[in-house]
Amino acid sequence: MSVAPNRLLRQWKARFGIRKRVREITDELRHQFPLRALAPSSHAGGFDSIYFLEDHGGERFGVLRLNNPHQKRKAVHTDLPRRSPPPRERIQREWHAYSVLGPLGLSPQPLWRSDDAVVCSYSASPNVRRLMEEGRADLTAVFTAVLNTIGKMHDAGIVHLDLSPGNVLVCRKTLAALLIDFEYVSLDARSVEDDKRYDWRQMIERIRKRSTILGQQQTSEAALAAAIDASGYCLRIREALADGGRPTANLTT
Repeated sequence: MSVAPNRLLRQWKARFGIRKRVREITDELRHQFPLRALAPSSHAGGFDSIYFLEDHGGERFGVLRLNNPHQKRKAVHTDLPRRSPPPRERIQREWHAYSVLGPLGLSPQPLWRSDDAVVCSYSASPNVRRLMEEGRADLTAVFTAVLNTIGKMHDAGIVHLDLSPGNVLVCRKTLAALLIDFEYVSLDARSVEDDKRYDWRQMIERIRKRSTILGQQQTSEAALAAAIDASGYCLRIREALADGGRPTANLTT
């Protein structure tokens, strides 16, 4: 998928503003990893800039998320049950999630961190959004894997609060799913159970929104219904959907 020229220019300006910090991190990482270079990603990670760690053979083995004060922020939706914490807290949140979920095979593995950056292992698996766009995957199997992974994440004591087809990677062969991008924290007044229900509703609503954009409503809805029935967390999902609350529908997917 191509990236708009204006977006590329904004990303270049944002990366230019942190070039000194990128050089410092590159030097630090070379003391611990067989790093040849940090290759910038065309994807901007919300408040952060994303770089791939490449070894001397040109193979990617890690992903760096570096806080970037020059990065253009998305509009803040004040009606959502979450907030974006300050940079250090956000990096700690990402590291904690990977530290808990990585050993369980539910997220990339945590590799390195500083106050303003975190490195996790690289996965070549596509995200669910790409699989939906390609139109070749067994969506019932993909959605079932995603829902089971969300349930296991909750069982491990972690909530996501920004689930979407773009934030879950799924291996084409094994259907192993990995959760990424833990940028948000809950509002203080909310319970963990509220946040879990929000995760379920948000993921399902964003799948539905993406399927509408792609003109796949009938196929995706049937696959989603079958996946909910097949999931080991069917009861929890149905309780969340019956709860009545719905995430804001104008979020990106």
